[in-house]
Amino acid sequence: MITGKQCSNARNLLEWSQDDLADAVGVKTPTIRSFEQNRVQPKQKNLETIYNVFSDHGIEFLDGEGVRFRQDTITIYDGKDFYLKLLDDVYHTLKEKSGELLYMFIDNSLSSQEVINAESRIRKIANVRSMVREGDTHLLYPLKEYRYISGQHYNNYNVVIFGDKVATMLDNNTKAMVIRDRNQAEIWRNIFNQFWEIYEAPTKTTAPETYE
Repeated sequence: MITGKQCSNARNLLEWSQDDLADAVGVKTPTIRSFEQNRVQPKQKNLETIYNVFSDHGIEFLDGEGVRFRQDTITIYDGKDFYLKLLDDVYHTLKEKSGELLYMFIDNSLSSQEVINAESRIRKIANVRSMVREGDTHLLYPLKEYRYISGQHYNNYNVVIFGDKVATMLDNNTKAMVIRDRNQAEIWRNIFNQFWEIYEAPTKTTAPETYE
């Protein structure tokens, strides 16, 4: 099981505060603080929950005090917050490798405030471009970042391309599968750019609030 130092290292890797981790685990902040300072050993159940929370966000624990993001070829994110876990992956991948975020088949009207907040964090470090269904005017971001895609080519399953990874949605959009493969990412990036060249940009948005 993990140590207090590993807990602190993993939390810092995710750029989480002790409050953030406490909320995710379902304990009070002093429990996390005491654990990281090696003053109190949490109950076994809480230790397992801490481990699982980090694991769900792509953290791998190494011998000694080491932690790192998992290097799996395929990662599955599920649970009610699966999409937020995916956006965490996007943020940390692009922060490390730079590049841009490409959305195929995105629908901004489905974005919760939590998703908007996560995307805002990504937009501070990367450019974003999106393909939306032709005629969709619920567009949250600058219009130059969008292209319309015809209904015959549109798919309700979002594809997310970032760095050397491609994510596709599974099981009626309740899970995300991330494939870490440079060639697959490049293939999807080329497909996206081909569509980008032939389709038109939208000219208006009817979203009640927009973001830069």
